[in-house]
Amino acid sequence: ASHPPEYRRYIAPAAMTLGFGLLAAAVAGRLGREKARKEAALSEVRARENHLEQVNAQLQAGWRELSERGARLRELNTRLEENERRIRESECRMQGILTSLNDTMVFALDRDGIHQALWRDIRLDRKYGMDLSGLVGRSLKDVFPGEAAKRLEDGVRQAIEKGENVTVEQALQAPGGTFWQEFSIAPLRGTMDNAVCVVRDITARKDAERRLEDERRLFMDGPVIVFRWKAVEGWPVEYVSPNVRERLGY
Repeated sequence: ASHPPEYRRYIAPAAMTLGFGLLAAAVAGRLGREKARKEAALSEVRARENHLEQVNAQLQAGWRELSERGARLRELNTRLEENERRIRESECRMQGILTSLNDTMVFALDRDGIHQALWRDIRLDRKYGMDLSGLVGRSLKDVFPGEAAKRLEDGVRQAIEKGENVTVEQALQAPGGTFWQEFSIAPLRGTMDNAVCVVRDITARKDAERRLEDERRLFMDGPVIVFRWKAVEGWPVEYVSPNVRERLGY
């Protein structure tokens, strides 16, 4: 169908203009929405990049802290190894000294008589028939009977509380026999509740004293009278055995 001239002159151009306008508006809207989506995506990407940068900064800070701690731990470990080496050397020197002294032990004891540490002439283990290192962690009551343990504990407390050196002689009943020991107890410097105890085996001395006493008693009970004179003019008598009255009657 044909349109009147007025349509072609006025209405058709207006319709085309309107159509182009609508199309342009639609295209512009679509482009606007696409731009908004791109900007939102770009903003999200930037936010994620910022978050990653923050996480990376935190990781680097944490790594630096860990590195510093690792360095401090290595330094501390080096010091501990050096201290352990010195302690081993000191223990070796102590062991050498004790071995040269013969039949000697050194204990560190607390106020309750618990053995905290021990150094000894290793030959005492064979002599006593027991592993003396097993005394560490045990108390004097585990080693000696009641009165003997109390006497030694009193000596330890006296040394700690009064700062005095105390000497106690005590017999030890060991698997290898009966042995006499001399305990020289002194406060341990640098501590408040510990003492150091040097223990010497005096069994040989005690046996000699016992034999001498037996001989003296046998001699005094016999028929012999002992006189001692001073080697000067007149030979004055300095000593007469106590059995003189019994043997001579005066």
